[in-house]
Amino acid sequence: MKDDIRRLAEIEPSDLPFLSIYLDVRPEATGERPAVRAGLVVLKARLNEIRKTLPPRGPAFDSFHADAARIEAFVTSDKDRSTEGLAIFACDRRGVFETFEVGAPFENQVTDGTAPDLFQLARFDDEYETAIIAVVDSNTVRFIVKRQAQADEVAGPDTAPFQRSVGNETQKRHRRRMDKAREEFAAEAAISLAELVDEVAAQHIVLAGDPATVDAISDALSQQVAALVRDTIRMEIRAGRDDITAELKGILRRIEAEEGAGVVEQLIAEIQRGRLAASGPADVRRALEAGQVDTLVLDDTQATDESDRANLVRLATNAGARVEVVSGDPAMEPFGGVGAILRYAVRMK
Repeated sequence: MKDDIRRLAEIEPSDLPFLSIYLDVRPEATGERPAVRAGLVVLKARLNEIRKTLPPRGPAFDSFHADAARIEAFVTSDKDRSTEGLAIFACDRRGVFETFEVGAPFENQVTDGTAPDLFQLARFDDEYETAIIAVVDSNTVRFIVKRQAQADEVAGPDTAPFQRSVGNETQKRHRRRMDKAREEFAAEAAISLAELVDEVAAQHIVLAGDPATVDAISDALSQQVAALVRDTIRMEIRAGRDDITAELKGILRRIEAEEGAGVVEQLIAEIQRGRLAASGPADVRRALEAGQVDTLVLDDTQATDESDRANLVRLATNAGARVEVVSGDPAMEPFGGVGAILRYAVRMK
């Protein structure tokens, strides 16, 4: 998704209407119309509003009507049952029609701007990093890969159950044989996990299962893969996928909150030092335009103008800066919810 965001951010502003659409397409859970998706109602109303602001003819009119027809066809087409959010970016005259189907809802938003509004997509990418939970016992591994808020199960190593006792085997010899079997299985599981991490570009790992096997696999991991392990928990190998996914979701939510708090703490420390930081929309925009920004920090509960916020995200993406979105951090209030950690400071002459 980062590549998609970067590509969209490279689209330069123009006078043609550029539609950025985010929808919550979950059916209503309660009420008299359980099949109605509120996001589609918002979409229809907003497109009608935007249509009334356009001239009766010309390139803008033609581009918008082509986009509206294509958008309607897309949102009414069949979707995967796990889809809860849609994002659409469209400008017919510029040859742009990009769609994203994700497993978490967006806030309903339909804007007509001069360039893509990428804030919600950047926030989604920040919040839903790819993670793997490996559920293990002495001879089986189940991998659940969670990416873009959707979970898929991937088969892991599965060996024959350990044979408990052979003839008159002594307890000590039996223990050595059992330990060797666990080490061999752990090594195989560690290799499979490393391969899966590379394949899906995972940023987080959780190891779950009986403590002895979890410890053995932890010891067998390479230093690079071990650095991605965020937590170890107890879990039965026969646990349902929904239960596993719910456990992972809670852990990832905690990790994201901790990472966000850490970034804000770093930002405040740099502001206090008067060094590698900028605060407030105007100063942060200037730092982005100068290419100074390493991390753009936005609080999504602050009343930042949507177009200003979208421009900051576009500038940050084009500059290769990380976008960190936090929620309701009181330390961000004095700066209007906008701050930046800088790569370097500009010396004043």
